[in-house]
Amino acid sequence: MRLLLAFSVLFFSAQLCFSDTVHLRDGTKHEGKVISQDEKTVKLEVTSGKSTGVLSFKKEEIESITVEPEDVAGLTSRAFIYIAKEQFEEAISLLRRAITLQQDSADCHANLGFAYLLSNRLTEAKSEYEKACAISPTTGRYLASLGYVMEQMGNFEDAVVYYTEYARLEPDSVRPHRLLGGALQKNGQPIKGLIEVKKALELDPKDVQSYLLISRIYRSLDLTDEALESARKACELAPNLGEAFLNLAEIELGVGEYSRALVSLDKAQELNPNLKERATELAARAAQMEGEAASKEEIQKQLAREVKRAEEEVKEAQKIMEEALKRLEESKSKLSESLSQPGNKQEK
Repeated sequence: MRLLLAFSVLFFSAQLCFSDTVHLRDGTKHEGKVISQDEKTVKLEVTSGKSTGVLSFKKEEIESITVEPEDVAGLTSRAFIYIAKEQFEEAISLLRRAITLQQDSADCHANLGFAYLLSNRLTEAKSEYEKACAISPTTGRYLASLGYVMEQMGNFEDAVVYYTEYARLEPDSVRPHRLLGGALQKNGQPIKGLIEVKKALELDPKDVQSYLLISRIYRSLDLTDEALESARKACELAPNLGEAFLNLAEIELGVGEYSRALVSLDKAQELNPNLKERATELAARAAQMEGEAASKEEIQKQLAREVKRAEEEVKEAQKIMEEALKRLEESKSKLSESLSQPGNKQEK
């Protein structure tokens, strides 16, 4: 007999309760979710608090199995438990089943798109988000998600299109303008991107992510003072955000402030150990560039000394030449005087 996999979901004290029940011949029963079965065994996933495990029962041990009908909410809730555990294939399977129950649900397609996105299946994620947008074209979050997928695929032009529509639908929200600004920069339109991020900061002058983004745009435009000012503002607003100090270090490194960059990198690693690899890489670059800068400075100093010595030698040579010319003029003058005296003229 084929067993239909089904469950219902209830939330109570942040715990998930499943309605599938396996009744054993010894009189005991186990509640959870039947996740697989074959001719010999049935596997039941059980949850206790925050822990999840799988029980396996032989068919001959089982008296009966009670299964509740599937519903979209239950399938979706269970899928997101798998997503939290990074078991994306299991989540995708459940979300596909949810769509079969409610094919015209934009949320169902968006949820499946999210699972595809997390598992790096971008083409499938794009397809599901497009379906969500087609069903509900005025829902900003679907447009934002589709724009993000386009960015991940390197299609910044289409990302700009979706984010532009998102910003049109929600003109007073910070996020659409920030996302659009970032996509415009990546699409080779940094000035337009700058304008959008400034709109985001007008709406929320304390939006850290906007300051991080605008600092990178300024840097791409070689506006180093503005880039540093924005990066430092992000650190001021979020003193416990390692990413802000990493961003500051990258900009300091780019403008030649190597010692300050090393300080910022140490702070970034202190706040977020996950940034250690990137920070270590940048620190090595900073130390190398600082050393190269010191070498260049020493070479420049040496060249300056050589130039100064050459100038002094030229001056000395000029002085000697001037003295020689002076002596020559004096000799010519004396000779002229001698020739002009009586008795020194030659007779014809």
